[in-house]
Amino acid sequence: EDLSLRDLAGELGISAHQLSEILNEKIKKNFNTFVNEYRIIEAKNMLIEEPKRSILSVGIAVGFNSNTTFCTVFSKIAGESPSHYRKQKLNG
Repeated sequence: EDLSLRDLAGELGISAHQLSEILNEKIKKNFNTFVNEYRIIEAKNMLIEEPKRSILSVGIAVGFNSNTTFCTVFSKIAGESPSHYRKQKLNG
């Protein structure tokens, strides 16, 4: 949850502006979208691998600060809610 454009750029040895430019021009995504897509990939894995874990717990584990934000971003990226995704994958 504390990952920032500036921090990631520093780890890569480039400026925040350079990283932002790379993401926007090469990947066609802003930093938040880029990070959230990776968070949702990890959330999908956790929802299936840890079926007894709550949706809220999964959201927090992958870096979201609230259940509402997690569910909104998950639905936008995955096209369905986390609970529906879990039910579909576990039941068939």
